[in-house]
Amino acid sequence: MSILHPDFGTQAVLACTSQAAHARAVRRHLVRHSEKRRLCEWAAGATAGVLVVRLAGGARRQSTRRAATNKSRDVSVAHVPNSHLVHGTWYDHVGMLEPERTHSMPPSQPAVHLLQAHRDSFKYFLQHSFGFELKKMAPKVKLTEDSIVLISQPEAEVRGIKHSASSRSAVGELSGTELSKVLPATFHNQRFSGELLTDRIYYVQGTESADVAEMKGDTYFATAFVPMIVTDCETGLAITVQVKIGRFPMLTEFVNLIIGGNPYIIAHRLERSSGAYFSVQAVDEAPMHVVELVTEEYSRIRCRCFKAKDIDQLSLEILMPKSRIPLPACLVLLALGLKPEQIKRARNAGRIWTEEYNELECDPDRDACTLAAAKLCSILDIDADMRFGGDSLAAFNFKSSWSFSSRVGPLGRRRLNERLGLELSDDHLTPKDFLATTDLLVDSFLGRVSLQVDDIDSLVNKRLRSVGQKMQGLVRDWLGQVQQKAECLPIKVDVVQGTGVVSVGRYQVRELDKFCVAQLWKENNRQLFEAVNPLAELTQARRVTQVSELGLDKIKRIQGIRLIHPSHYGRICPIETGEGMSAGIVMSMSSNTRATSDGELEAPHQLVSNGVLHLSQPWEYLLARSQFGCRVAQFDIAHAADGTLLAPARPERGGQPVDQAPPEMWKRPESVTMTHLGKFGSCSPLQVEYVACGTPISVAVGLIPFVEHDDANRALMGAKHQQQAVPLMWPERPVVGSGMEAQVATYSGRTHFSGVDGHVLYSDAAKVITISCKSISRVSEQMRTLRERLCDLYLTSEQLSECTQFENFLELCRRLPYEQLQQLYTDMSAVWPEKKSQKQRLDNWLLRVGIKASLQSLSLPQSPEECSLPPGWIETELCIHTQMVHHVTTDCAPTKKHTLVHDTVTVRPNDAVCSGDIVSEGAGISGGELALGKNLVVAYMPYNGYNYEDAIVISDRCVREDILTSVHIEELSLELEEGYVLAASEDPRDEGCSTYMPNGLAVEGTWLRSGDPAIMAISTQCEDEELSTPGDETFRRPKPKVIRAPPDVEGRVIDSSIRITEKLEFGETKKVKVATVLIAVRCRIQVGDKLSGRHGNKGIVARIVPIQDMPYLPDGTPIDVCLNPLGVPSRMNVGQIFENILGSAGRWNGEEYRVGSFDEMFAEEASRGLVFEAMRRAQVGTGNKWLLDAACPGKTRVYDGMTGRPLDTPVTAGISYIIKLCHMVRDKLHARPATTRSLQQGDQYGRGYHAITQQPIKGRSRGGGLRLGEMEVSALIGHGAGATLQELMTVKSDDVQGRAEVFKSLFEGCDVALPAGATSEGYLAFRRELAASGLVLSEGAWSDDELL
Repeated sequence: MSILHPDFGTQAVLACTSQAAHARAVRRHLVRHSEKRRLCEWAAGATAGVLVVRLAGGARRQSTRRAATNKSRDVSVAHVPNSHLVHGTWYDHVGMLEPERTHSMPPSQPAVHLLQAHRDSFKYFLQHSFGFELKKMAPKVKLTEDSIVLISQPEAEVRGIKHSASSRSAVGELSGTELSKVLPATFHNQRFSGELLTDRIYYVQGTESADVAEMKGDTYFATAFVPMIVTDCETGLAITVQVKIGRFPMLTEFVNLIIGGNPYIIAHRLERSSGAYFSVQAVDEAPMHVVELVTEEYSRIRCRCFKAKDIDQLSLEILMPKSRIPLPACLVLLALGLKPEQIKRARNAGRIWTEEYNELECDPDRDACTLAAAKLCSILDIDADMRFGGDSLAAFNFKSSWSFSSRVGPLGRRRLNERLGLELSDDHLTPKDFLATTDLLVDSFLGRVSLQVDDIDSLVNKRLRSVGQKMQGLVRDWLGQVQQKAECLPIKVDVVQGTGVVSVGRYQVRELDKFCVAQLWKENNRQLFEAVNPLAELTQARRVTQVSELGLDKIKRIQGIRLIHPSHYGRICPIETGEGMSAGIVMSMSSNTRATSDGELEAPHQLVSNGVLHLSQPWEYLLARSQFGCRVAQFDIAHAADGTLLAPARPERGGQPVDQAPPEMWKRPESVTMTHLGKFGSCSPLQVEYVACGTPISVAVGLIPFVEHDDANRALMGAKHQQQAVPLMWPERPVVGSGMEAQVATYSGRTHFSGVDGHVLYSDAAKVITISCKSISRVSEQMRTLRERLCDLYLTSEQLSECTQFENFLELCRRLPYEQLQQLYTDMSAVWPEKKSQKQRLDNWLLRVGIKASLQSLSLPQSPEECSLPPGWIETELCIHTQMVHHVTTDCAPTKKHTLVHDTVTVRPNDAVCSGDIVSEGAGISGGELALGKNLVVAYMPYNGYNYEDAIVISDRCVREDILTSVHIEELSLELEEGYVLAASEDPRDEGCSTYMPNGLAVEGTWLRSGDPAIMAISTQCEDEELSTPGDETFRRPKPKVIRAPPDVEGRVIDSSIRITEKLEFGETKKVKVATVLIAVRCRIQVGDKLSGRHGNKGIVARIVPIQDMPYLPDGTPIDVCLNPLGVPSRMNVGQIFENILGSAGRWNGEEYRVGSFDEMFAEEASRGLVFEAMRRAQVGTGNKWLLDAACPGKTRVYDGMTGRPLDTPVTAGISYIIKLCHMVRDKLHARPATTRSLQQGDQYGRGYHAITQQPIKGRSRGGGLRLGEMEVSALIGHGAGATLQELMTVKSDDVQGRAEVFKSLFEGCDVALPAGATSEGYLAFRRELAASGLVLSEGAWSDDELL
């Protein structure tokens, strides 16, 4: 009898509309199934807004544990002021006591996937765009001559075609034959035709995964296949074949492309949308109306209408792109193919077709189109007789077809139809578009139609060009190139095999994969994937740039391109942007923004009627053009429980808190800030139509708590610093957060979720397996009977019993369903000629159900004694259908930024999990939230001048306990030239190396120190093969090539491999072997490293002080970090003070806080009230009166660690979140090598000195030196370091003779004397160049008389 575990019978039904409801359901489910999990910590992983989460015991370090602290934990969590909650968001009330939902409460809103723009764009490309481009080429499909088609045997005999056995088809009397043998090339399409089924396109992933392709240095591809029906028009036979279109780069789960082993991201490009744009210009103090037609090919066709001075009639002109020659609009319309009758049927035909054009209809030999083209050729100075045989229409089309028939795309077509009043479906410009444009210009100039001038800087007229649109453009260009060279889409099919492929090799066209890779290398917005931490990866994926094919140098000259536009509100972050020349050009999307399939940006809004928000309705995502005519209030406007718009409350001293204030305390504002018609303004709350939802800042800026109290420049720096943070060995989520931490961790792709409701079956560092029960059903009588027959068959068949054990066969019968059991009985009952065939068949059945075949001797187990059932009980066999999910985790892997990728498994076997539970977390993630740093005790106080300016003083506890320790990857590689092989060292000094590198390559797990060999290769050839042989005494091998661990590098080898890469040498590509060893190095914090907070408060570690000498709090807690207090008021980033004090309250209360941005929209001084209320509760709960002193609230008495005396004044000290940046001193320290060869010869390649000037070369990787600039020289002079300056300018620079003398003195152990007089080698080289030009320099002093 099968036993069902009780946990499998209880399933949680998760019908959740939001992540918040999901979190609550998971908590309830896990409470019933597993008490071992730390529920509070998990719940905090999905928290945001301003809320409080209780910490599990021991989660935070506390110096003292008092009974009062434990009593304070019984205080209700719902004591948070409701006025600080950001209502209407998906994270509302998460982690708090779940209240009863009423009709007035807003529903939870689904969160926007932070990688949605790239993913949806590429998904749309796979589902629609690829097939759309192929559909346009479907009528031009042509079978190649070497295609294999089917013909009948009689026809083959008549044509004299002989067939082999492999070419015969299973379809009747048909045989495969090359198409060239059946018909001539001119008649191929008349008999055999191919029809592409583009709506059934599908894709097959390559044999290599993205990780394997990156490791091998290859490109991660996917292959596109399209079914095609090959029809024989004579016989009517139609056969479907699978045509391989080609391979193309595939997007990974981190929205990057693996090209040549390197991950790249195609940044979103913000560009002008295709369409018609109206503007009014002044020419000779007269108005001129202009409509500019913009296409996807970046062509700008200007159509203008104005009244000339001398002639009392309208002038309609069209200017081609990049041309200043005006062309008469009527002639252009005729040359484009419009008939005179069509022009005369226009609304303003009298203004377009004037009397001077009547002569175009009088010539009986030539039509009006040809005559108009001839006049246009004369205007454009095109000689049609010389190049086009007198065909003026062909000459004009050759000049203008690329612009007048440019592609506008689906979005451009809709915009043109809306502006011009058309109903066309063509994705290219048509003559009707130009006719409607001229009609609209005349109406506008005459005042019949009122057109608003289009703002080209508004998002109404812009769109994003994501990776999906880029890939669609590449496929379109490739198909266009194939059509241009082959004049068709050549496909080679093999009807016998049912396959086909696009054959472009004979037409000198590259394959699709090579074409895409070559074009992606030219992409300006291709950026190397910033794999520093999860936030850096996600922020780069949401980056928006305005750099086009023109490049940054030309884009930055455009006026107004860097400014913030009102339409950016809620869509483009006004804070996070590039630095330097890219400021305002490189931007970032707001956290709640999403992109449509056309690339337009949408922002969430809430509907308002008569000054009341419709809280019960979901958010409406509006485009910029949909929002243009509406009055939209900013998101930071307060509202009551029923949705009434309110003004921020002003609490009175000694009065009630804001959340407990009566309704009459809240007042309706007289006016609110809003946007309307593309401008900022104000209006009455009754006139507001929408309210923007969600903060208008980016994800990185939204991670800064109390960001509204920071200066915008410092907020920008804080966002940049978080993207540069290095993941620590022991990450810790912040005590004070903003609520975006969980969203970043969820959508970064570095977090693995269970996926099913069930239990953990297996978990280790490499994988996690979860299993769940899908359904339970009774075993039918037919299945039991069939199982008994199979068991009898096994016991009676000697041949079958020798193949596997009875236990395995019995388990096989239990796992198979009824249909497969019947097939198994048929297979086992058949008579097999050989024993091996039956054994192989049975092993395949066992492998199919996951049973490993055993080769042990057969032994029939004794059946256990059956127990009798109680009276009234019936034995029933149940079948449990389970679902298993495998999660493959990354143990140790490097990134291109030399950081470590490591997944931490958070579950154990037999743990109960739900589909939303986290089973593993990547680097920089802890407890389901982003964790980039550590919560440290920070005090804003000077420390003996060591933290002057931006210097930082830290405690040695940060070093000793690995608090700020990170792991980095040191890559050592050696290119194996011809004749070199990996082998162990023969040097007696490296005797111990053979144990860990027997084959010349350090094995995984080896601990290497500075100077230890990691890679060693020896030559199999002699230095001079003509003079000696391996048996002679004069045979000498070249010196082995040894790669040793660099100085100050000590770590564990995590990977050692040999890969084959391609190298371009003298225009030829050759394959070379490269041996690589990766060492994981533990980098502790040291003097010179860079630390930062989340508010732009960065600094360099200047001194590491023993913990006993650091200042300490009244309870004895030593300070971890001392920051300069003068860095706060001048930088205007006061948010760090709020974070510091609130973190101190969280430490004593055992709470974590998630403070939503711009929380003061409900009440003035809301942030200060939240902080002091938390400190008051900490003071009351712990009994420590020094936590909140009435004389100086927010400050604490701090004691000197050396004297034990209190400082003169109180100090702001609390818990702040400190992160370690990637700017570490180990990467900046550099010692230039000076070998005997470099000192004497000065080799240019890797020896440190240039071959001509003998000056140190540039570059740390090439062994060069640092630049001694003008400011450095002035500093040395100011400090009186004349000898140091002389040494740097002579023997350490280009004094060759002085270098040789110094080296000789060092070698002999003598004192080093600086040269009294030295001649610079750079000066000598300059003099030689002048001499080569015929100029001679004479050395010595000149007098004024000699000069005269």
